Amino acid sequence: RRSPATRPRYELVVGLLMDTTTIIASLVTALAACAGMLFSLRTWSRRHRSKRRNDKPVKQKDKHNASTYDMKPIGFVESCWPDRRSTPRQGSLVPSSAGLVKFDPHVHPSASLDGLQGFSHVWVVWMFHENTRARKATKQSQKKNNQMILKAKIRVPRLQGGKAGLFSTRTPHRPNPIGLTLCGIIEVNLQKSQLILSGMDMLSGTPVIDIKPYVPYTDKPVREVRVPAWIQKPAAFNEVDWQESAESQLRALAPGLKLFSSTEMARSAIEEAVMNEAVGRPAFVGMLPDHEFPEVQEKQMRKVWGLKVEHLQITYIIRAQRQTGNKETKINPQEDNCKSILVMSVERHADAIRTDRKDASAR
Repeated sequence: RRSPATRPRYELVVGLLMDTTTIIASLVTALAACAGMLFSLRTWSRRHRSKRRNDKPVKQKDKHNASTYDMKPIGFVESCWPDRRSTPRQGSLVPSSAGLVKFDPHVHPSASLDGLQGFSHVWVVWMFHENTRARKATKQSQKKNNQMILKAKIRVPRLQGGKAGLFSTRTPHRPNPIGLTLCGIIEVNLQKSQLILSGMDMLSGTPVIDIKPYVPYTDKPVREVRVPAWIQKPAAFNEVDWQESAESQLRALAPGLKLFSSTEMARSAIEEAVMNEAVGRPAFVGMLPDHEFPEVQEKQMRKVWGLKVEHLQITYIIRAQRQTGNKETKINPQEDNCKSILVMSVERHADAIRTDRKDASAR
């Protein structure tokens, strides 16, 4: 037991210890509150600096570091060309070709297309969405630090095996597969959000990136245009003949065409496409049967070529003969200005027939 003399001293020590504990607890609470405030202030400061940094214009060095830019198509093409092999190399080579652009609702077509009725032509910026070589290069680039792998030089047919830089050609195999076409305006349909065009070199399903009106005083070159010697107007056939059976088939099938309002428009587009496609890389279909065409002896002239326009399959042959009086005189096949083309048949192609069967079964 403590003596009465030591009790006050003991109580005093206990009181001091309790007071010290209370003070330390208060200090800890105050320090925690200060730490929370500092953390909140630091977080706010970071967000504020990040916002200010984003609001600043991008510096030149930052532009070069940007690897991708997001683009969303404003619409998609529905054209008379169902596949790549049938599509002309340039839309101006087949001015009677037709197609339309269906615009996506996010661009508000009824408002954004207003005023385009006063123009006759537009620039269409689009993507080579079926560029198989670009797909392969993209897959390879993912394995090699995302560097696009494409050949810097390509073989140009007009250089007879020679090569040229890809930026001096119109090759679709480019680092950024973007196409540019000058098309004529047939109709601006605000109600259906459609732009109907002529001179199309885009196949159906092509995504459209942008539409710009053609303005002659700015888009037409002021100075004299200069091109290399190997850039010349491609040779085209000057005559297209039709078999009577092919003409009858076209008249019967033309009313089912969506993008051509008359048989004459469809015929003009087919003739222009055949004359220009036959010079390039026509699609081989087969050979003429011996028993039906015994007069055609040369193997090259017995080849049958094909072309698709909407749901039609057109087959034709290239004839290296011309009329001289009452006699047929054979000429050099290299002389394109003397060749002629004979359209053999116009039928529904197999893909269209399969689609019809699916629709019929669905009903």
